[in-house]
Amino acid sequence: MDLTGRHYTWFQNTDCEYFPCHNDVADFNCLFCYCPLYRMEDCGGGYVLRNGVKDCSFCLMPHNGAEGYAYVLAKLRQANAFGKKGTEAEGQAGGLALKKLNDALTVCKVSSEADLDLTRPFYFIGKTDQELSLVCRTEDTPANATHRDDGWKGFRVQGTLDFSLTGILARLSGLLAEREIPLFAVSTYNTDYILVKEENFPRALAVLEGAGYRVE
Repeated sequence: MDLTGRHYTWFQNTDCEYFPCHNDVADFNCLFCYCPLYRMEDCGGGYVLRNGVKDCSFCLMPHNGAEGYAYVLAKLRQANAFGKKGTEAEGQAGGLALKKLNDALTVCKVSSEADLDLTRPFYFIGKTDQELSLVCRTEDTPANATHRDDGWKGFRVQGTLDFSLTGILARLSGLLAEREIPLFAVSTYNTDYILVKEENFPRALAVLEGAGYRVE
């Protein structure tokens, strides 16, 4: 983008007591005193995280003359286009809430239906020609399970999801995949459940809250 002669793209306040607030910038631009991209995780700047807070001391991008102006506007346009176009799932998931499940969960396999206790309050049963699997509270895991994997926590999408809705589970799993958080998903007639390992549970909820989901 050629911004030659467009004076609105550049401003310098040499009377500011903090000028220049960053070093090594020849054509220092004060237009974005506070960076408009600060809340964007993928802002492209050279920031570091310190106790979960962005430290942008070494980022010069928004102050780099007219080029910095062009970069900031391009990133804002990109974010705006994503927000407008989005996906069907984003449009439908904007008001969705996620309910945390309090119990520790286990994914396991059993050899017979006789091992199952349908009086238990939380049971997902999957039966195919190859296996009989179960997701349940860890305390309710059948004693003679042939295989088991403990240490899961979960949440469910609140409400009853219409079958015409698309992309809701893909959106949730995509957000977690971007942060390299493995998951185990189960769907019922009413809704979707997402399970992640206990050590990843707080981070997973933080990611989804950051993406606009309400966590209850």
